[in-house]
Amino acid sequence: MNKISRTLKKMFGKKVYVDISTTQSGNLLRDKCVVITGGSEGIGAAIARKCISQGARVLITGRDEVKLHNFADAVDRDKVSVLNWDISDCTVIEEKFKQVLNELGQVDIWINNAGIYRDVNYSSCRLRDWDEIMSTNIRGPYFATNRVANYFIEEKIKGVILNISSETGKVAGTNPYGFSKNIIMQYTEGLAVELGKYGIRSNAIAPGGVATKIAGRTTGDELSFPALGGRLITCEEIAELALFLVAPLSSCINGQVIYANEGNTIVIPSGNIY
Repeated sequence: MNKISRTLKKMFGKKVYVDISTTQSGNLLRDKCVVITGGSEGIGAAIARKCISQGARVLITGRDEVKLHNFADAVDRDKVSVLNWDISDCTVIEEKFKQVLNELGQVDIWINNAGIYRDVNYSSCRLRDWDEIMSTNIRGPYFATNRVANYFIEEKIKGVILNISSETGKVAGTNPYGFSKNIIMQYTEGLAVELGKYGIRSNAIAPGGVATKIAGRTTGDELSFPALGGRLITCEEIAELALFLVAPLSSCINGQVIYANEGNTIVIPSGNIY
């Protein structure tokens, strides 16, 4: 992916800068307990910071314990906890969820952000690639979230589930990463149908290219990108949208997939159709 990004940089060489609006520190999530999988860097870390700024107590999970603790040290240790949890391992879900409850006391908001990407297609995808992508992006989040959903119902918590999908789940492709993100979209809608009667909401964000390691660039680099908007999306922009979807501000929104890609997946008619 880095090689591709460098090529694009030469092809679309102009520098692109973007001004984004962000919410100020407040109390939108006061007294709420938020769990974010894959929360030590990128989109997950940006969402964690945003939730903390709005009064939430946050727990982030991930495979790399060093990265987890580095993030916690960089923010308020009183407001963030860490849990070393490989979400692809379904055998530890009950154990890890108990640790979550022991640390936070309860869970109000569950954000599925952990995921992996492999730059493969129909001719290069190996069975190992397929298994890694599907176990991390689908199998683990599916069974972990099912546990969370049952917890919300049992404890009569009007919880919120937010899934991080991708625009690749909508467009044609042979990379199983896109397949996994399409499944997340369907799962989001299914959860909304089945859990809505309990007051539990489920929504998803489908970002376009985001300034993360997957895209080969970070927020501090050039944001030019060959998409409809001409740029990468920043992690902070995704975090702002995530805040809206998990906060009471969006109480009427359920079962929706919000594309955060400047319209990149809009079907544009070719030629004059009028």
